[in-house]
Amino acid sequence: MKGKIFFMIALLAVFAMGCTQQATTQGAPAQAVQEPPKAVEAPVEAVAQEPASAVEPSAPVEPSAAVEISISDKGFDPDTLSINAGQTVTFVVSQGKHKVTINGEALKDSISEGQQAEYTFGKAGTYKIFDIFTKRSATVNVS
Repeated sequence: MKGKIFFMIALLAVFAMGCTQQATTQGAPAQAVQEPPKAVEAPVEAVAQEPASAVEPSAPVEPSAAVEISISDKGFDPDTLSINAGQTVTFVVSQGKHKVTINGEALKDSISEGQQAEYTFGKAGTYKIFDIFTKRSATVNVS
């Protein structure tokens, strides 16, 4: 009689463990992630990534204000920028040769020291700027 009870308890324990594992391996349904629309006017090259800094993002720039991001072998300056939709940012190369992308779309083939390229951010969103040659990145927040 004790053997049957022990067997039943063991069987129930195995069954309970099997149900618990199944319940924990089932994940929540995947949710679609929306990316901001791509507003690409010209191809962009990728930029190398630098360690995150403790610098706070800049305040939105006035629509008429000229906005520049300097690119060197050390990365982008500034590496975080806040602007308004419709503003144009001028990427100015102060050192080296760079291939910049904006949200994966090339700004142009490449830009070298002394050259520049412009990009107009037409819609609100967060844009990832990346330099393929140096592996550095920056972020432009558009409101």
